[in-house]
Amino acid sequence: MKPTSPYQFLPFKTNTLRFKISILYVAVIGLVLILIQGVFYYKYTSSITDEYQTQLQNKAEQIGGAINTFRIMLGGQKHAFSRAVDKAMNLNIEYPQYIFMPESPEKFWLAEAKKLGLERDYLIVMDRQGRIIGKTNNVNAGLMASLKEIKTIKFDRNMFYKAHVNNKSLLMITVPYFYNFRQGYVIAVASSYELIEQILWQHLLYVVVSTLIFLVIASLMVRIFVVRVLSSVKEISSTARTISQENLSARINLTHADEEIGHLTESLNDMIARLEKSFAHIKEFSLEMAHEVKTPLAIISGESQMALGKDCTPLEYKDTLNIILKEAQNLQGFVSDLLLLTKLDYRLIAMRFETIDLAQFLRDTCSELRAIHLLKGIKIQQDISQEPIFLKGDKIHLQRVFLI
Repeated sequence: MKPTSPYQFLPFKTNTLRFKISILYVAVIGLVLILIQGVFYYKYTSSITDEYQTQLQNKAEQIGGAINTFRIMLGGQKHAFSRAVDKAMNLNIEYPQYIFMPESPEKFWLAEAKKLGLERDYLIVMDRQGRIIGKTNNVNAGLMASLKEIKTIKFDRNMFYKAHVNNKSLLMITVPYFYNFRQGYVIAVASSYELIEQILWQHLLYVVVSTLIFLVIASLMVRIFVVRVLSSVKEISSTARTISQENLSARINLTHADEEIGHLTESLNDMIARLEKSFAHIKEFSLEMAHEVKTPLAIISGESQMALGKDCTPLEYKDTLNIILKEAQNLQGFVSDLLLLTKLDYRLIAMRFETIDLAQFLRDTCSELRAIHLLKGIKIQQDISQEPIFLKGDKIHLQRVFLI
């Protein structure tokens, strides 16, 4: 059979260990990645929003400085503050035509306004009662309606508001302005927020797409990793299928295995070795029991044939029955030993030592074999001492030895 690569992609199945591990890995990686990307996106959003708000605050402060400059320049003129506001809000006048003319405050302010990009913004100055003191020409009714909806304009600190005018998103800052202790004003600067929203949307799209791409790559890498790890399990399974009663010598050999898989392989090999040893003991026991059962059956069969084949005296019948009974008892002992096999840790038969007369034991054994001797024409010569010979031994095992 052609060997397969451990990196071969297997059919997609949901009830497999590789699928569950892959899902778990990808879920954990995805969760961690989403948390990290979420934190970075929040910090990025906060950073760019703070920077934009700082720019709006700087514009409002610059406007306040321009109003103050124009107010001082106008001195004690009537309605000096209102006229100063008008000068600061009038961003459409042209630069002086003569370059040799002394630099005027208006020219400086127009240059600064151009640098700040105020021509694209919406500028408003109002008093505490919400009356408009001055505004740029681009402030329309929609923005004024948005201002009226703001019910809590603070005169003691800067505030930021979001507004939507003509399907356009605006971010507005209100900055308190005081030029004396009696009267307070508010400078409002509204600037388009669409560019910031577009940047944030593009960044969010980048985060989502990059996260999805990373998750796809991570899932492929995790699948390769899982297939590589589980290839050892597949190899173990393939080897296990080749092991049978006739082939217990096979062992699992892994060229590259992780520590846990290595421990599993050693445990399985040890189990197979124990099974092989067990089957060997069972086979050995079966062969021995076959030999041991064969002899008593032959004796019983021979004695029965002799008793049926001729007329015997009652004493001869009694001897024959005693021999048959004794061999039947031996067979019962063999069966008991067979039942003890599972309780004796593979020891074939437990030894039961006792004191026996070896001479009498041998004479009885030869007497039991007389039927087999006569049927097969075998003559046995006995030269056994008439004196008792005592020893310690297992009578049943000794009888089996001599009978075999």
